[in-house]
Amino acid sequence: MRTKFMVLGLCMILIYASCATGEKGAVELNTPDGKPEIFSGFVLVVGSPASGTTTRFTLTIQEYTSDEDTLKYATILKDQGQQAFREALEKVEAGWIAPTGQIREPVNVARSHNVEGGRVINIIKTRYLHFLEFALGTPRSRDYDITFIQLKIDENGEGEGFMFAGTKLMFDENNKLVLEQRGTSAIRISGVKLKK
Repeated sequence: MRTKFMVLGLCMILIYASCATGEKGAVELNTPDGKPEIFSGFVLVVGSPASGTTTRFTLTIQEYTSDEDTLKYATILKDQGQQAFREALEKVEAGWIAPTGQIREPVNVARSHNVEGGRVINIIKTRYLHFLEFALGTPRSRDYDITFIQLKIDENGEGEGFMFAGTKLMFDENNKLVLEQRGTSAIRISGVKLKK
């Protein structure tokens, strides 16, 4: 099943340079003191024999993606499509995410927006495509090769969020960014804490 979500507020994910004004709500371009930000949390496991359990993860953000680079990726997505967008993302690394006991995977785009009571962090990363997706000839699943993560962090460095593991990003006829998920619901992220 496929589910489409209209992404309200383009600035929240793929921000155009004109959106960043330096006022409240503007994007943070650098991590505090130039040091990596390290978050830990729990993801609810779905679609496996372990469904209903949680797994711990660590997210490290080395740097936040600039307006200039984000505008470049948004333009690529709009003008050339998701395949070109993915290829552009694969050349950059803003950090990485690692479920406990698994190999870490790169985070390609990271954006942090100040909001009342804290901030919102949006992550875009390319999804690892399993060999079987190619061997079994499953083009539909291969089309959903982007993972989107959103975390809402309070002033104490704690929060929660959600993840769309397999998605397709596109602009509609009204120039709005649409996220299409191969599935029915977001994966819940809980117990997020910033390492201090």
